Amino acid sequence: MIKVFLDTPPIIYFIEKHPRYYSQLLDYLTSCVIQKNLLETSVLSVAEFEIKPRRINNLKILKKGQELIDSLFDVHPIDMTVAKISGELRSRYRSLKAIDSLQLATAIGHRCDVFVTNDRRLRAVKEIEIKLVTEL
Repeated sequence: MIKVFLDTPPIIYFIEKHPRYYSQLLDYLTSCVIQKNLLETSVLSVAEFEIKPRRINNLKILKKGQELIDSLFDVHPIDMTVAKISGELRSRYRSLKAIDSLQLATAIGHRCDVFVTNDRRLRAVKEIEIKLVTEL
């Protein structure tokens, strides 16, 4: 059993059935569930996911996303420990954006084994294994 942290884009791709990434994510998440891996994310993913459905008043996709996140993921808050890890990461990796460092810090702080994203720039981070959606 491993702990897998999903960044916001893969969650959105899955919920919205992205034509390029949905099948890869479906296979990967199904495998995670079968293997009893823990799926994790942060409150930032929830906040980021909700922007577009709320903006276009798509209550159906909003509800679908909320149900999926609630049923599959442990959702972690941003706390002082995460903030300090984020600061360490940003001091070490200068190109890291604040939201990315907070997502990574949440994963690291909660001892996740893998961070799934679609942002190639995050591969520079060595404190956690980074997997791109295209590699799943």
